[in-house]
Amino acid sequence: MLIVDLNGQHLAKAQRDEVDSYCKNVLGLSTLYEDWRQARIDLVRLKNDHMRFVKDNTSMGSQWKIIRRQITLRISQLIDDPEVINHVSNGLYKFANPDDGALPPQLYCAVLSSIAKAIILQAEIEVTANKRSAIALAQVAHNLLSSLPYFTDILCAKLNQRVGGWKSCQGEITARD
Repeated sequence: MLIVDLNGQHLAKAQRDEVDSYCKNVLGLSTLYEDWRQARIDLVRLKNDHMRFVKDNTSMGSQWKIIRRQITLRISQLIDDPEVINHVSNGLYKFANPDDGALPPQLYCAVLSSIAKAIILQAEIEVTANKRSAIALAQVAHNLLSSLPYFTDILCAKLNQRVGGWKSCQGEITARD
């Protein structure tokens, strides 16, 4: 995209980045690099704090494994039917917010991570085979993004982990996440 100043001159990349940063700051938006950096911070925090705690805790780890298997089963049942989409969305929501009480914070984040990973993997598998299945998957993702606290951050972090950073962002990428 070319950005032109008031005199009709094309701006250099450094000037474009400066203009972009200024405009986003004025509008209260974050830059690509800030988004990428925050996703990396969230991913590291998720893996080092929440997931490690859940995996090290025997009872919590076994509870998470059971929920994770149910998430995979539920997301694989998805078809392009409004009733099925609502059923899958509600089922995934209930895994993170069970009727019998709230999950501990670490387990809640681990469950959200499993839901995000299942959505991403399902998108890779199903959407490659059948483009129309993306609609149902997008509707489920939208339902969860609008109803589960912190799911937006975790989905963004997991997506960043799966596909890598934005090309315009220059930052440290470890060999293994």
